[in-house]
Amino acid sequence: MIITVTLNPAVDEEYVVPEFRPGGWFRTSSTGRSPGGKGINVSLIMAQLGYTSAAMGFLAGFNGEYIRDVLRRKRITTNFVHVRGETRTNVYIVDEIGRVETGIAESGPYVPEGAASRFLVNYDRMLARAHLVVIGGSLPPGVPLDFYRELVLRAKSRDIPTIVDAAGPPLMEALEAGPTIARVDRRFMSRMAG
Repeated sequence: MIITVTLNPAVDEEYVVPEFRPGGWFRTSSTGRSPGGKGINVSLIMAQLGYTSAAMGFLAGFNGEYIRDVLRRKRITTNFVHVRGETRTNVYIVDEIGRVETGIAESGPYVPEGAASRFLVNYDRMLARAHLVVIGGSLPPGVPLDFYRELVLRAKSRDIPTIVDAAGPPLMEALEAGPTIARVDRRFMSRMAG
Protein backbone atom coordinates (compact mmCIF):
# COMPACT_ATOMS: atom_id res chain seq x y z
CA MET A 1 0.00 0.00 0.00
CA ILE A 2 1.10 3.57 -0.64
CA ILE A 3 0.76 5.95 2.29
CA THR A 4 0.26 9.64 1.56
CA VAL A 5 0.95 12.11 4.36
CA THR A 6 -0.69 15.54 4.28
CA LEU A 7 -0.25 17.08 7.71
CA ASN A 8 -1.91 20.37 6.72
CA PRO A 9 -4.68 19.48 4.24
CA ALA A 10 -7.07 22.06 2.85
CA VAL A 11 -10.37 22.49 1.15
CA ASP A 12 -9.49 24.10 -2.18
CA GLU A 13 -12.11 26.54 -3.45
CA GLU A 14 -11.73 27.85 -6.99
CA TYR A 15 -13.62 30.80 -8.44
CA VAL A 16 -13.30 31.51 -12.16
CA VAL A 17 -14.01 35.19 -12.83
CA PRO A 18 -13.90 37.07 -16.12
CA GLU A 19 -11.40 39.97 -15.96
CA PHE A 20 -10.70 39.81 -12.23
CA ARG A 21 -9.01 42.83 -10.66
CA PRO A 22 -8.60 43.75 -6.99
CA GLY A 23 -11.28 46.00 -5.53
CA GLY A 24 -14.02 44.98 -7.98
CA TRP A 25 -17.24 43.01 -7.49
CA PHE A 26 -17.64 39.96 -9.72
CA ARG A 27 -19.88 37.04 -10.52
CA THR A 28 -18.18 33.72 -11.13
CA SER A 29 -18.48 31.87 -14.40
CA SER A 30 -17.71 28.62 -12.53
CA THR A 31 -16.74 27.40 -9.08
CA GLY A 32 -15.17 24.29 -7.65
CA ARG A 33 -14.58 22.77 -4.23
CA SER A 34 -12.33 19.79 -3.53
CA PRO A 35 -10.03 18.25 -0.92
CA GLY A 36 -6.48 19.47 -1.33
CA GLY A 37 -2.94 19.15 -0.12
CA LYS A 38 -0.01 17.47 -1.84
CA GLY A 39 -0.43 14.00 -0.36
CA ILE A 40 -4.20 14.05 -0.74
CA ASN A 41 -3.80 15.05 -4.39
CA VAL A 42 -1.58 11.99 -4.89
CA SER A 43 -4.22 9.74 -3.30
CA LEU A 44 -6.96 11.25 -5.50
CA ILE A 45 -4.96 10.68 -8.69
CA MET A 46 -4.07 7.14 -7.65
CA ALA A 47 -7.75 6.38 -7.01
CA GLN A 48 -8.61 7.65 -10.51
CA LEU A 49 -6.01 5.26 -11.91
CA GLY A 50 -7.37 2.33 -9.90
CA TYR A 51 -4.63 2.12 -7.25
CA THR A 52 -5.14 2.00 -3.49
CA SER A 53 -3.58 4.31 -0.94
CA ALA A 54 -4.06 5.42 2.63
CA ALA A 55 -4.24 9.15 3.36
CA MET A 56 -2.91 10.37 6.71
CA GLY A 57 -2.59 13.73 8.45
CA PHE A 58 -4.61 16.02 10.69
CA LEU A 59 -8.23 17.11 10.19
CA ALA A 60 -10.44 19.57 12.07
CA GLY A 61 -14.01 20.83 11.96
CA PHE A 62 -16.49 20.80 9.08
CA ASN A 63 -13.79 21.09 6.43
CA GLY A 64 -12.08 18.05 7.93
CA GLU A 65 -15.32 16.06 7.78
CA TYR A 66 -15.79 17.13 4.15
CA ILE A 67 -12.27 15.94 3.21
CA ARG A 68 -12.70 12.61 5.02
CA ASP A 69 -16.11 12.00 3.41
CA VAL A 70 -14.92 12.77 -0.13
CA LEU A 71 -11.88 10.52 0.26
CA ARG A 72 -13.98 7.66 1.60
CA ARG A 73 -16.49 8.01 -1.25
CA LYS A 74 -13.54 7.58 -3.61
CA ARG A 75 -12.53 4.44 -1.68
CA ILE A 76 -9.36 5.96 -0.26
CA THR A 77 -8.43 4.61 3.16
CA THR A 78 -8.25 7.43 5.70
CA ASN A 79 -6.24 7.51 8.92
CA PHE A 80 -6.37 11.08 10.20
CA VAL A 81 -5.91 12.44 13.71
CA HIS A 82 -8.66 14.94 14.55
CA VAL A 83 -7.74 18.20 16.28
CA ARG A 84 -9.71 21.23 17.44
CA GLY A 85 -10.35 24.16 15.15
CA GLU A 86 -10.96 24.08 11.42
CA THR A 87 -9.02 22.53 8.55
CA ARG A 88 -7.78 25.37 6.39
CA THR A 89 -9.29 26.66 3.18
CA ASN A 90 -7.28 27.70 0.14
CA VAL A 91 -9.06 30.14 -2.17
CA TYR A 92 -8.03 30.44 -5.81
CA ILE A 93 -9.40 33.21 -8.03
CA VAL A 94 -8.75 32.54 -11.69
CA ASP A 95 -8.99 35.41 -14.17
CA GLU A 96 -10.71 33.76 -17.12
CA ILE A 97 -9.49 36.33 -19.65
CA GLY A 98 -5.94 37.04 -18.48
CA ARG A 99 -5.39 33.45 -17.29
CA VAL A 100 -3.87 34.67 -14.02
CA GLU A 101 -4.47 32.84 -10.76
CA THR A 102 -4.50 34.52 -7.35
CA GLY A 103 -4.29 32.31 -4.28
CA ILE A 104 -5.01 32.88 -0.60
CA ALA A 105 -4.07 30.18 1.92
CA GLU A 106 -4.99 29.88 5.59
CA SER A 107 -2.37 28.54 8.00
CA GLY A 108 -4.39 25.60 9.37
CA PRO A 109 -5.40 24.46 12.86
CA TYR A 110 -2.99 24.24 15.77
CA VAL A 111 -1.77 20.68 16.38
CA PRO A 112 -0.93 19.98 20.04
CA GLU A 113 1.96 17.70 20.98
CA GLY A 114 -0.40 14.88 22.02
CA ALA A 115 -2.03 14.84 18.57
CA ALA A 116 1.39 14.72 16.88
CA SER A 117 2.30 11.75 19.10
CA ARG A 118 -0.95 9.96 18.17
CA PHE A 119 -0.15 10.54 14.51
CA LEU A 120 3.27 8.89 14.94
CA VAL A 121 1.67 5.84 16.59
CA ASN A 122 -0.77 5.54 13.65
CA TYR A 123 2.04 6.11 11.15
CA ASP A 124 4.16 3.32 12.65
CA ARG A 125 1.18 0.97 12.48
CA MET A 126 0.49 1.88 8.83
CA LEU A 127 4.15 1.37 7.87
CA ALA A 128 3.68 -2.35 8.51
CA ARG A 129 1.53 -2.47 5.33
CA ALA A 130 3.34 0.17 3.26
CA HIS A 131 5.62 -0.21 0.27
CA LEU A 132 5.99 3.57 -0.38
CA VAL A 133 5.40 6.77 1.61
CA VAL A 134 4.65 10.12 -0.07
CA ILE A 135 5.02 13.12 2.26
CA GLY A 136 4.00 16.56 1.07
CA GLY A 137 2.94 20.09 1.81
CA SER A 138 3.29 22.52 4.66
CA LEU A 139 3.31 21.88 8.39
CA PRO A 140 0.38 23.11 10.48
CA PRO A 141 1.05 25.32 13.51
CA GLY A 142 2.40 23.33 16.45
CA VAL A 143 4.13 20.59 14.45
CA PRO A 144 7.94 20.63 14.89
CA LEU A 145 10.03 21.61 11.86
CA ASP A 146 11.85 18.27 11.96
CA PHE A 147 8.66 16.19 11.74
CA TYR A 148 9.20 15.18 8.10
CA ARG A 149 12.73 14.07 8.97
CA GLU A 150 11.25 11.80 11.64
CA LEU A 151 8.74 10.34 9.16
CA VAL A 152 11.49 9.62 6.61
CA LEU A 153 13.72 8.00 9.25
CA ARG A 154 10.91 5.74 10.48
CA ALA A 155 10.13 4.60 6.93
CA LYS A 156 13.83 4.08 6.11
CA SER A 157 14.28 1.93 9.22
CA ARG A 158 11.83 -0.50 7.57
CA ASP A 159 13.38 -0.16 4.09
CA ILE A 160 10.33 1.70 2.76
CA PRO A 161 11.10 4.29 0.05
CA THR A 162 9.97 7.87 0.65
CA ILE A 163 9.10 10.79 -1.59
CA VAL A 164 9.08 14.28 -0.04
CA ASP A 165 7.51 17.34 -1.68
CA ALA A 166 7.87 20.30 0.68
CA ALA A 167 9.71 23.61 1.05
CA GLY A 168 11.66 25.65 3.55
CA PRO A 169 12.97 24.32 6.87
CA PRO A 170 10.72 21.20 6.86
CA LEU A 171 12.25 20.17 3.52
CA MET A 172 15.79 20.88 4.72
CA GLU A 173 15.18 18.72 7.79
CA ALA A 174 13.74 15.92 5.65
CA LEU A 175 16.72 16.05 3.30
CA GLU A 176 19.03 15.35 6.25
CA ALA A 177 17.23 12.00 6.67
CA GLY A 178 17.87 11.07 3.03
CA PRO A 179 14.48 10.49 1.39
CA THR A 180 14.49 8.33 -1.74
CA ILE A 181 13.20 11.24 -3.84
CA ALA A 182 12.75 14.91 -2.94
CA ARG A 183 10.95 17.44 -5.09
CA VAL A 184 12.43 20.89 -4.67
CA ASP A 185 10.62 23.78 -6.34
CA ARG A 186 12.43 26.41 -8.38
CA ARG A 187 11.62 29.33 -6.03
CA PHE A 188 13.07 27.49 -3.04
CA MET A 189 16.21 26.53 -4.97
CA SER A 190 16.66 30.15 -6.08
CA ARG A 191 16.48 31.34 -2.47
CA MET A 192 18.95 28.67 -1.36
CA ALA A 193 21.39 29.56 -4.14
CA GLY A 194 21.20 33.25 -3.21
